[in-house]
Amino acid sequence: MKQILRYLSVAFLCWFMVSCTYNHQLERTLKKAGANRTELESVLLHYKNDEKKYKAALFLLENMENCYSEISPMIDSLKMIKRQIVAHIYNSPSADSIVNVWEKKALGKTNKIYDAQVITAQFLIDNIDKSFEIWEKQPWAHHYSFEEFCRYILPYRIGNEPLESWREMYYRKFSQKVDSVYSGNDIIQKIQAVRTIFKQEKFYWEDHFGNLPHLGASYLFNYRLGGCEESCDYSVYILRSLGIPATTDNYIASPHTSGSHFWNVIRDTTGILVPFWMQETDVVRGGNDGRAKGKVFREEFGGEYRDVTAEYFGKNKAEVPINCTEDIKKIYLCVFSKGNYTPIAETRNKGDMAIFRNLEPNIRFFPMYYDKSYTLRFAGYPFCIDSMGKTITFVSDTLHRRKGVLRRKYSYHHHLKERGMRLSGSKWEGSVYSDFRSVYPLFTLPATLKTNRQIVKAESDAEIRYVRWLATPSNFNVHAAEIAFYDAKSNKEIPYKMMNIPEPMNEKYKTANDKLSKSEAEMKRQLRAKQTAEEAEAEAKAEAERKRG
Repeated sequence: MKQILRYLSVAFLCWFMVSCTYNHQLERTLKKAGANRTELESVLLHYKNDEKKYKAALFLLENMENCYSEISPMIDSLKMIKRQIVAHIYNSPSADSIVNVWEKKALGKTNKIYDAQVITAQFLIDNIDKSFEIWEKQPWAHHYSFEEFCRYILPYRIGNEPLESWREMYYRKFSQKVDSVYSGNDIIQKIQAVRTIFKQEKFYWEDHFGNLPHLGASYLFNYRLGGCEESCDYSVYILRSLGIPATTDNYIASPHTSGSHFWNVIRDTTGILVPFWMQETDVVRGGNDGRAKGKVFREEFGGEYRDVTAEYFGKNKAEVPINCTEDIKKIYLCVFSKGNYTPIAETRNKGDMAIFRNLEPNIRFFPMYYDKSYTLRFAGYPFCIDSMGKTITFVSDTLHRRKGVLRRKYSYHHHLKERGMRLSGSKWEGSVYSDFRSVYPLFTLPATLKTNRQIVKAESDAEIRYVRWLATPSNFNVHAAEIAFYDAKSNKEIPYKMMNIPEPMNEKYKTANDKLSKSEAEMKRQLRAKQTAEEAEAEAKAEAERKRG
């Protein structure tokens, strides 16, 4: 049988080389496949009489060379921990410490399982057939090119997640639900209907272990958890299963907000770029999340990251003077982010000039280079490109100096304001008891927060020992960067100690052999005993003071 397959493989390859120009990309994938080569070749043979599906199969094979799943026991463990955190298994004083221990663990050696070496012909054929089947049913399909179909509908994976079939699973769950919200032909309204279902079912914000590979279609289908990248992956699986050509864009570091971010994007039937993020924004033409991006990138099928900044801000070019005595080959485009300078692009050093293309206008960039100790150094002055495409260089005035007070490093734009609004309506209560059997209302944060710094006066002047914060429900975590308490009379800061008062474990997640649950239960018992003893001691002291008085 193996000999027959070998002859068929040779015969097919000869047919392929005669019928079209020699394809170097395809040959690299076939070489990577090794013993699995016949599986890939049989897919092309299967579609030899169907021109469109043949080209689709060719697209997948040409770009498959560097596609892989990244696996390891550590990855599996961390994915389990993420699931358990969301399920409130670690709702105990040990939660933070457990997370910290796991976050410090490196993934270690992971195994890359290349698609070309394990994927089957049947897997690819099923993926291609299902992609065409749903695509050809959609009223908007004729507005998009075959290339757009191949890039944003056809791929069977997003990144380095586990290799698995997912289209039928997602289609069965979401097709009828989405149609019940909107059954018309406008693709943008259809995506907004998807968001309605997305919000109803909730996607749980859990961004620990951000160094994990893509979590995968089945994992997200079952648990709906992760950060912005995972929520975008989940959205892409849903949308592509419904025949909607969506993908994900990202920036490495925002020059205004610090950190990276991911969001989804589609072109509507008129060619207009429509960015959106299911977790946070409605899907509307002309929508903008307000984040400064600097440069925008898109992960394409095959692992390539493509610069798509021009799709957002148009084409432009910045010519930047370079003042550097060292012999350097690359100049890096940097932004100030997370208290440091972060490279987001690079260009070849042209001697006394560096050229950067396609930048977001009115953003301050820094041309920099790495010295021999791999430390970033300035290669020239900060610059930006204005809305007319003119390069503006910012040269320091060292002769006319003035003192100033820096109150913010990042602009307080509407995205930060939106996060602040998650605090609106939050209540603070005080009590003399750790279980808050009786409470004194302290204050409620206003519905409209005008700044990111709030000073509030307690509504009660009762003496209390414990304070708790009752955050308003949110699909996101609600964060407070700093909290401080002051004596109203002396204006002196009152020191305090953070506590995490445990709640009963959810019986749903307990097992008879769950050693971790047993240890947590013991910790809870000890903590309650300690708190009870402290309360008894405090009450005894108060009683003694009253008697002496």
